[in-house]
Amino acid sequence: MKLEQKNGRDLFNLYVLLAYFAILFPFFLSQKYIRDAVGKLTKLPSINQIDKTHLTKFYHISHIYLDKAHSNIRFVSKISGKNNANLTFTAYVAVPIYEYPIPPPLWASLPTRESTHSDGPLLSNIPLNYFVPKAWLGWQRSLRIRNRQPDAVKDSVFRSFIKETYLNFKNDKIYGFDYLQKAGLSKENENFNLGIRNVYYAKKPIILIPKYNLFEKRGDVYLLCTILSFCIGSIIWFLILIPVKLKEDKLAS
Repeated sequence: MKLEQKNGRDLFNLYVLLAYFAILFPFFLSQKYIRDAVGKLTKLPSINQIDKTHLTKFYHISHIYLDKAHSNIRFVSKISGKNNANLTFTAYVAVPIYEYPIPPPLWASLPTRESTHSDGPLLSNIPLNYFVPKAWLGWQRSLRIRNRQPDAVKDSVFRSFIKETYLNFKNDKIYGFDYLQKAGLSKENENFNLGIRNVYYAKKPIILIPKYNLFEKRGDVYLLCTILSFCIGSIIWFLILIPVKLKEDKLAS
């Protein structure tokens, strides 16, 4: 069956395309809602109780110390957009999480790292499980600029971004989050891992992302956007159908 106007113009493909987009956006948003909403909250007395073999998605940890002084930072640039129009600088900072502050004298007495292991450096004569955190907190900042600028301008912006990132991280108290979400498989998680492996011997580091909204309200924004986008898309699609006059003989065929 073909949907045609009286002038013979075929509208079937147009309406299929509009219906596709009306469904696509709610579907995309619903996946984000499922990603953020599904999962239980695991409450731990300290970070030392985290179980690497039975990891959950969300955590609330009672006793926590963020060792900002020994954080690992990695700067990444990425070109995106139509015709590579955008250039984005991102700072990935992995903050070691301990139960209590590590005594400074022990950190000061650390020997020089030795690359005697194929997977990374080892700290000789020091118990690794004492210094290597059970998990890291993921902190990041981004800046997007136009890519069609002279290299000197982009270099200047990047240097300013580095300075601002260090200042923001230094002044950010970080502790104001409501719960922590374990980072999944993503490019962001990979960048955190690369920064960590430059300093620590950790094959599969656990990255926890701070969340500043109530746990009970997680995903509410995506749920609302999913419902609104579906309603708006459906209304627009049916409104477009109203003024179209179709050939009766084509509809009967």
